[in-house]
Formats: sequence, C-alpha cells, structure tokens
Amino acid sequence: MPVGIGAATQPAVAMETLGAGKYVQFHNDAGVFSVRLADNSNNRPADGFVLAEFAASSTATVYPLDSTNTALSGLTIGSRYWLGTAGGVIAVPLEEADAGNSGKVSQYLGKAKSATELITTDSDPVVL
Repeated sequence: MPVGIGAATQPAVAMETLGAGKYVQFHNDAGVFSVRLADNSNNRPADGFVLAEFAASSTATVYPLDSTNTALSGLTIGSRYWLGTAGGVIAVPLEEADAGNSGKVSQYLGKAKSATELITTDSDPVVL
C-alpha cells in the first residue's frame, strides 16, 4: 500500500522471542535488519512495538511509536508510562539523581487509554 494508507509497519528479523505488546529496538545483526527487546537497563531505547508474539529468527511486524499499543495489560487509564526492562513498561520514570541509574535509558512512551492500550509518542530517549 502507498505511504499513509494502512498501518505503517516495518518487517524485521527477530533476534530473540518477542512477546505481544513488547517494545523493541531495531538492530544491525551482521548486515541483517533485525529487532530485539528494548531495555532501559542496557541502553536499548524503543523504536517501536509488536502486537503479536514472534519466535527468534522469524520476521516480526513492528509498529512505530506514535501509534497505539493494544497488546498490554494492567495499565491505569490516564497514567504515563516509560520504557522498562525486557520490552516492558514502568509507571514511574527512572530517578536521574540515583547513581544506580547511571548509563540507563529514560524514555517516555505514552499515556494509557485503557487497561490494555498505550497511546505512544515518539519521544527521544535520554541516557542518565
């Protein structure tokens, strides 16, 4: 489909198993456009998310930030969420003054529309 028609997804080879709703990072694996779990603890900011589970080595369909992740659970309507570990989200941002957070990624992801939907935004990550 032409740009602007339908979901603006990107196919990428999954470097590991990706669970539904997980936030992911695009990655160059020996010249192969791939995707792995985003993680605030190891400098892997989120580039998008997946709505279905994908096995390692399969081609994942990645949805861009600035769209709605409808495959989550346990969110609080109206609450803000940030990137957590292993592709997850957290409700409290990392504390910049905490020396234990040095080198970690703080990335605002968006606001909950429902218990299962997060309206994401494409905000720049900050390395603490």
